[in-house]
Amino acid sequence: MNDLGLALAWCAVQVSLLLIPAVVLYVLASRRSPDSGAWVGSLSLGLVVAISLLTFTALAEVTLPTIPRAIPAESVAIASCREAPPGEPRWDEGVRTGWTIAMFWDVWNRLETTAAVPAARCRPWGSALAVVALTGTGVGLLHLLIGLWAVHRCVRRSRPVDDPELNDLIEELRGLLGCRRRVSLREAPELTTPATAGWRRVFVLLPDDWRSWDKPERRAVLAHELAHVCRSDYATGVVARLALAIHFYHPLIHWLATRLQWEQELAADALGARFAGGRARYLLSLSRLALRQDGRIPCWPARSFLPVKGNLIRRIAMLRDESLSTDRSWSSLRRGVSALLLLVVTAGVLTLQGPARGDDTDKVDDEVKTVKRVPQSDDTFKVQGEPFDLTYLPENAQGFVALRPAAMFGRAGMGAYRTMLNLLIAQQWSKAANAFGFDPAKPGLGSPRVEMVEQMMSVMTITQSSLERPRWRFMLGDVVSARTTEPFDWVRLFRVFTKELTEAREGDRVYYKLNMPALGPDVCFHCSDDRTIVFAGEKRMLQLLRRQTSTPPMFAKMKDWDRSLRGLFVAAFDSRDGLLGKCLQDADSNGIDIASPFKHAGLWTFGLDNGDAIAFNVVATFSEAGASESNVRETRTLLSTLRQEASQPAPGAPAGKDHDRARKMYADLLNGLRVERDGQSVILRASGLGLIADFASLVAAGVIDL
Repeated sequence: MNDLGLALAWCAVQVSLLLIPAVVLYVLASRRSPDSGAWVGSLSLGLVVAISLLTFTALAEVTLPTIPRAIPAESVAIASCREAPPGEPRWDEGVRTGWTIAMFWDVWNRLETTAAVPAARCRPWGSALAVVALTGTGVGLLHLLIGLWAVHRCVRRSRPVDDPELNDLIEELRGLLGCRRRVSLREAPELTTPATAGWRRVFVLLPDDWRSWDKPERRAVLAHELAHVCRSDYATGVVARLALAIHFYHPLIHWLATRLQWEQELAADALGARFAGGRARYLLSLSRLALRQDGRIPCWPARSFLPVKGNLIRRIAMLRDESLSTDRSWSSLRRGVSALLLLVVTAGVLTLQGPARGDDTDKVDDEVKTVKRVPQSDDTFKVQGEPFDLTYLPENAQGFVALRPAAMFGRAGMGAYRTMLNLLIAQQWSKAANAFGFDPAKPGLGSPRVEMVEQMMSVMTITQSSLERPRWRFMLGDVVSARTTEPFDWVRLFRVFTKELTEAREGDRVYYKLNMPALGPDVCFHCSDDRTIVFAGEKRMLQLLRRQTSTPPMFAKMKDWDRSLRGLFVAAFDSRDGLLGKCLQDADSNGIDIASPFKHAGLWTFGLDNGDAIAFNVVATFSEAGASESNVRETRTLLSTLRQEASQPAPGAPAGKDHDRARKMYADLLNGLRVERDGQSVILRASGLGLIADFASLVAAGVIDL
């Protein structure tokens, strides 16, 4: 039920994004003529219903479908990054078509972050929101069905009009108006004004006093009602009321539906007046009809479908205003452009991904994982997916780091940064294509995309330097592995970059020696399957290939190890020799001893949960319980010091909106950190720090330096 409320909230956001340009178009069109305004209004409300039905259809599935995110095509991205010929402007000067498209997608994807925030805030009370939304929609649909039933009852109780003169008149007007649909003329005593009902079988309903009308009045009435038939106003009115029933809470839909009904009446007046003797005679006929109304109104269920007395008087007042034009309809070209614009906006809002379903799914673009619920407390990890593949992690590795690029850049609000990174990759790939002489347009040689990389893992080491500061630093090790989301021919790719690709064997396993000094003196790679590649020095590669079984790393005995392996990011270090504390002690920390909690020898993991929101945990396991007690005390002391420093910004600190957001995120991190001790382990957890996209925006702005 919580996910249902979140999905409905996101649907409301999508509808609002569509209605903003729709209302602007409606205002422009209605100034031209009521016919144009009614056309834009009916199309807009029809698209609202379409979006809503797609949402409810998706909710009927077991899991919400992931709509493919639109990213620049490979050819466009590469074209935008090629070097410009002499005399032509460069792409980075902002005048090339490719970069213009990229900028458009950047703006659109940034909108995703802004749009997803209000829907994401509904998560804590999603169940209550779902109940309210479903109740309101149910009442609205019930009212709509009762109204349709009342109209059907009114038609059923009406009597056919057998007046030959009146029937001849309606056939004459059908021919003049070009109305191809058959129309049944009936008398309904319940009505006080004429009305049109039905979309398959059309009925023109007349009140029982129609016999007192003179010929101009009869002609004006029938011309007006046949204009409604020609314009299919009854069907579009039902669609508008369906949009109202679904989105009963939305003021723009109420306003647009009311305006649509009014514009339909004026447009029918404009069309009917042409065949009723002109505007002056038509106005005179309407005025006489208004004076004859006896004040009766139809029963309430049908009231919203049938015209009432006040509506007729308003139409007369509008027709008397000579300054208003009612017959300057938009041309077919303008309608086509407007329809295309609204359809593009509709498709665009459907591509925007809302907040992910945090309890039941763990899905990213081009990657769908099988997940299962784990009955645990609210403070524990609730969704399990595929863990990181550590098959090729050496047994004696000092540490490693692993991340999921596809999942990370598939989180809510990350689309813009994914596009930007893909463009940078495409730029470098284009330069490489020029340098090595291959065609990136050929299959298998196109620019890599960040969403193609499902997992990456690298061995990490802590090294010491006596020449530079900091003296201790983290370095990538001699084993790097990657797994793609789809099969990839790595051998073919490397044959493009180097002619000296030597095939070698270790038993029945094949590996390749690369003559690429930039990657190392003796680097090799091995493809264990069509999606996994491992890079290592030849000596290390032979050790890995000769291994009969993959021994679990030493970190596997730590607390929450399974949770760390299923996150977006994990870094693990063997600091039983105290190297981690030495690294942090050597760092610039403004006089604060940030290394004190890390000086104890032990195993450490740093993990980021796989979700839209930032939630991470740090786990340290020590050989003695006394070390864990000391670590808890020192960690709490350090947090107290850092919180006090964060509450008093240093003089001269950078100012600006982004810097303020960074300071707030840092303060929330310090205030939200929870320190727990479990035997020989110490666990630090933090959540509620915003979305991953919020952190990425600060990195992109240069506020946070990675």
